[in-house]
Amino acid sequence: MIGRNTTARGGSEGAQAATPYGGIDCVASGPKADVRGFVAALAVPGYRSILFPSLGRTFRLRLTNFDELRDYGPLQSFRPLFELDEPERTDAAVWQSPGTHVIRSAYTLDGINLADFGVFVQKGRDSLLRPAEVKQNLTREIATRDGRIYDTGIVRFNAKEIALKCCLKAVSTAAMWSCRDALFGRLTAPGEHTLNYRGKDYPVFYRECTGTRLIALRPGFILYEFELNLTVIR
Repeated sequence: MIGRNTTARGGSEGAQAATPYGGIDCVASGPKADVRGFVAALAVPGYRSILFPSLGRTFRLRLTNFDELRDYGPLQSFRPLFELDEPERTDAAVWQSPGTHVIRSAYTLDGINLADFGVFVQKGRDSLLRPAEVKQNLTREIATRDGRIYDTGIVRFNAKEIALKCCLKAVSTAAMWSCRDALFGRLTAPGEHTLNYRGKDYPVFYRECTGTRLIALRPGFILYEFELNLTVIR
């Protein structure tokens, strides 16, 4: 989900892990401001349904802590922290067009160009093209012999972790959510996935999404930045 310091992680067999939402920066001012009462309302057992009007979506969140509270006399600032225990799963096969021009990408996911999700990759090619680390074969060291005996009969490679810094561009919050949900719905679907870069296939699975940041939120232009962390299996 979009928020401050959010991280969305993948789970086993395509399940989505709970998501640390992060904090919501709040300010209270005026003679009727009641921070203590507001905190007490948030701390009532159960979940809170919080509407974000600018994002056009309601999230069912659980309070976990308060990061800080500062008193400036006429106003107070505070930051409640939340968890999203039940990420919403959507149909990854159907989604809206981003509604704005996105240059065709050199990357595809399971045969779908990332531009169809409104996504373009800013950087990350180096991590994809970097050779994987070589696995260490059987090694023996004998006290009465110099050096070591190493099995050179075969060379195998480890899986490698890659990070793609991406932006999602859309004409509206509805289009942005539709494209985002479709992308992550596909990434978290069971089984391995195929990331293709300039004609070469890389079998991958999704690990997590970090560094989410809403860069632009205005009529006709939404820009959402995030980093996709994937594991290349072989």
